[in-house]
Amino acid sequence: LSTVVSAAGSIMSGNAAAKSANFEAAQMTQQAGQERASSQRAAIEQRRQAGLASSKITARAAASGAGATDPTVLNLQGDTAATGEYNALSALYSGEEKARGLEMGSVARRYEGAQAKQAGEIQAGGSILSAGKSLYDVYGNGGPAKTNAPIGYGPQQMYS
Repeated sequence: LSTVVSAAGSIMSGNAAAKSANFEAAQMTQQAGQERASSQRAAIEQRRQAGLASSKITARAAASGAGATDPTVLNLQGDTAATGEYNALSALYSGEEKARGLEMGSVARRYEGAQAKQAGEIQAGGSILSAGKSLYDVYGNGGPAKTNAPIGYGPQQMYS
């Protein structure tokens, strides 16, 4: 009976570890999606800021009497737009890297859970086989284990 309880405990422990790992993996997958969404919002904000900076450049150029098509104004606007786009793409890249890291962690946790479940099943099988071997040692040879007493000694020899 203790062997059966031990085996069941091993299986239940493995299953619980697998469920826990799968739950953590699901959370990591959800966090990956949130990282992507957050980085997209950051990229949108970087582009918006670059647009505002470009508008300020145009407004200041007009206020100073320079034209909006003056080469210096166009160069400043181009640099501002390029910097804004670089910052936006950097935000997207950073979010994607974090998301991929979380997804890889999710895959690893699912694998660990599957391994824990399999280990529980193997341990349960080992407990049952061990108990079976012990029972065979006691009863499988036609009775309780024989002694290693020399021939001529023991109860068998009394009636020979």
